[in-house]
Amino acid sequence: MQHGIGFAFEAELATAFTAIALAHDKQWMSIWLESDSSFVVNFLKTRPLLVPWRLLGQWHKTRRLMDGVPFSLTVSFVPKKGFLTSGFLTRLRPLDCHVVL
Repeated sequence: MQHGIGFAFEAELATAFTAIALAHDKQWMSIWLESDSSFVVNFLKTRPLLVPWRLLGQWHKTRRLMDGVPFSLTVSFVPKKGFLTSGFLTRLRPLDCHVVL
């Protein structure tokens, strides 16, 4: 996926997809995603069929990861005040088990 092109919600979705893939790679059975985007929260809770075309391939891969193993995904909305950015994902330590978007 090319970064720097598209809308903010596409970047937030792509970050959520990356967090889910990272959790799967680390064999975490539970992940809690927090986002300040109600769009992202609703998207992950409802798993819609209509997806921004730039993210279609990544969404299908993420759905396969989510559906393929017993995996607990909790998604919650947090207001913008005081949240960490997606850059946090690049600094994760192996023992971190709470991902904040």
